[in-house]
Amino acid sequence: MNNEHPASQLQANEQQTPDQFGGSAPATHGQPVFPPVGVAENQLDKIQRELLQYGNLIQPPYFPVLSIEEFAGKNLVVLWAPGGQTRPYSCPKDVTAKHRTQHYYIRRYSSTVEAKGDDQRELLSLAATVPFDDRMCRAAMKRNGSPPPKFETDENRLWFVAKLPIHKAFRQADPLPDAGD
Repeated sequence: MNNEHPASQLQANEQQTPDQFGGSAPATHGQPVFPPVGVAENQLDKIQRELLQYGNLIQPPYFPVLSIEEFAGKNLVVLWAPGGQTRPYSCPKDVTAKHRTQHYYIRRYSSTVEAKGDDQRELLSLAATVPFDDRMCRAAMKRNGSPPPKFETDENRLWFVAKLPIHKAFRQADPLPDAGD
């Protein structure tokens, strides 16, 4: 496994350096630069296997929502990492070490830092509070027979709308008035 993940690698217009995924790693200080380099088709399975390995290193295991998208003719690995029901999560300080020690991390400004002392106590005290918009409901919708959510976006993916259709049994039980009423 490698310490860097290709999903964060976007094309910079200058100062490109080759990477191990068949693309280039930009020198952009964490800011995306368009158009993206993308990920080579023959690397997509490898990336997903590595994500599975990394997810199992996190305790309790955590797996972000992954989507392979095509943008500007390039394959992109898109990750969404919502807060989980079993947080907080710890991960090894060094994923390549033979003897790994688990640590908690937090975001401090634009940096990820190890949570220590009061920060770690606060993190643990917030463990049971998952923001509503981070909770997963798609599995429940599928189980109860609800129609799947529909997502819309503009061609540049600058905004999106998620539509959650009303379950037909609900609509029959309590019909909604027409918009003109």
